[in-house]
Amino acid sequence: MHDMAFGSLNRPAFQKPDDSGSDLEGAGTHQHEKVREVFKKMEQHTDPYDRQVGKFNITILPGVFSPNYFTDSLWFAQTLPDLVGEKRMLEIGCGTGIISLYCADAGAQVVASDINPAAVENTKLNAKKFGFDISVRQGDMYAAIGPGEKFDVIHANWILPQGLI
Repeated sequence: MHDMAFGSLNRPAFQKPDDSGSDLEGAGTHQHEKVREVFKKMEQHTDPYDRQVGKFNITILPGVFSPNYFTDSLWFAQTLPDLVGEKRMLEIGCGTGIISLYCADAGAQVVASDINPAAVENTKLNAKKFGFDISVRQGDMYAAIGPGEKFDVIHANWILPQGLI
């Protein structure tokens, strides 16, 4: 089982540690603190910087989730192309675009969205840098998707509880 930065695939990242799943008020306090720690590290980056993430040397803009801190991004990036293949994929919460890059490289038709304008700019920048035709849009969850659009695979990254940060 692959361990994610703040949870695992067999336990929701923000579930109460006692696994009771009840009383969501205050649930996941330990995980919330870890997320806040990551944000503090991310805030230290005030200029764009490049990092090798798997086979791509991506640019990371300030204020965008970095695969350096959310290590499950590389795992998903390396795993999803086998599932997606050349199908149509929607990535919600694209951040730097690393998962979209891997899927586009494998032949997928990718639409990527994020609520964060800096993340939208970051994914566009990395898609252009590597020559991928990825449709990148700004919006909350499905808000950036047209009424007739359909996808074979939908992948959502780190949907954080409102007010966490």
